[in-house]
Amino acid sequence: MDIDALRAQTPGCAGRIHLNNAGAALLAQPTLDAMTAQLRREAEIGGYEAGAEAAGAIAATYAGLAELTGGRSEEIALFDNATHAWNAAFYSIPLRPGDQILTGRAEYGSNVLAYWQAARRTGAEVIVVPNDEHGNWMWPSWSG
Repeated sequence: MDIDALRAQTPGCAGRIHLNNAGAALLAQPTLDAMTAQLRREAEIGGYEAGAEAAGAIAATYAGLAELTGGRSEEIALFDNATHAWNAAFYSIPLRPGDQILTGRAEYGSNVLAYWQAARRTGAEVIVVPNDEHGNWMWPSWSG
């Protein structure tokens, strides 16, 4: 991976080192160009029409991702950000009374809120797994 080339493709990297990639990564120029072109096309002919024009490219993206992951196009889900994707995955788990949701002391705040909400709604239990002296999870003896 050529880090210098990747930084050169990302305009926001020109004058800074940006470390908040989990929450708000800087967009690379090809991404900015694709988004701007789609918005411009929507302004010219309308959102539904521009979406229909892009349908082939979108389908090809899903097909390429399916090939890359060894799945099928209909098994691929794309989201606008990682939090929305995580929420969709987590809330799709059919939790029941007696189920346990394991988390660590340094869990992302919105994930913890989702755990508590799901536990209250379903009767599942949230268990905070303790850390060892190095900050690593100390797995319970029953975890294998």
